[in-house]
Amino acid sequence: MNPKYLLKHLLITTVLLLLNCDKIEPVDNIDTVILDKCDFRSTYLETENLRGPVKKVEERSFLATSKFEKKERGQMYNWEYDFIMHVDSSGRILVLDWINEGDFLVHRDKYKYDKLGRLTERTGKFTSEYVGYDDLGRENYRKDIGGNAALECFTEYVSGERIVKQCKEYDEYAGTIEITVDSLSRDKLHVSVDPDGNEFKIKTSHNEFWDIVGMVEYENIEDTLEYTKYIYDSGSKGLQREEWYLYDDGQLDGWIISDYNALGDEVLVEEYDIDLEKEVDKIEYKYDLCGNWILKRININDEEYYVIEREIEYFE
Repeated sequence: MNPKYLLKHLLITTVLLLLNCDKIEPVDNIDTVILDKCDFRSTYLETENLRGPVKKVEERSFLATSKFEKKERGQMYNWEYDFIMHVDSSGRILVLDWINEGDFLVHRDKYKYDKLGRLTERTGKFTSEYVGYDDLGRENYRKDIGGNAALECFTEYVSGERIVKQCKEYDEYAGTIEITVDSLSRDKLHVSVDPDGNEFKIKTSHNEFWDIVGMVEYENIEDTLEYTKYIYDSGSKGLQREEWYLYDDGQLDGWIISDYNALGDEVLVEEYDIDLEKEVDKIEYKYDLCGNWILKRININDEEYYVIEREIEYFE
């Protein structure tokens, strides 16, 4: 081992023993030791790929130059608002504030849970959801409110493999959703019937890791709308390739290729559509010593550049 690298490694290890995640200077690579307490992973924070006892996350994005020098706020990547997330000690999101380029609050989502830690309510300015459970802990009620629509569904577990949802929209019958699951309770068939009797089906298949590997969508009985195929990285880092075929001509209509680093964050996304137009996103990160990124740099087609910064606070 290079003596300079060995000295740096010993210094980092010593600092880790003395300091908490939020008090450590960021590092420029992912080849580093991660604190033991950061092994904790909350299911509520999986979509953000966050590790450790996270207490608060603030995320702000900037339009940047080709050298990733920040130019201005308000050019959010994918046109999403920036946010401030508050989390409890069990890793459950309590409040999610969406903020604009002036750090003004646009809207707030509040979350509530039952004694078993299950989500029962999320209320916000634009959308809300309410969830209920039966004595076996299965979801048996859901109401989603968004815009001018309010969809309310009551779920009945008819057998070990059949689930039926009766839905209403503002007290008017909105259709039926019947779900068939496999022996591991994974969805394998959704059949939706609207008030006019039109039928829509989704068939799904899984691999041994519970990942969806195929999804076929049908309208009425045999009219194939879309088939989507999912291919995963052999190291279980994430989705490696997604392909979609429209209608039933067997013609590949588009695909997305993704690559990940050792911490499971996307570093390359290539997307091709039916006209073979191509978008390539190149992404690089800086991490804290919990293995959570605190700086993300995005290069889209060597034309658009973004910088996203995170401030993460941890429970002691």
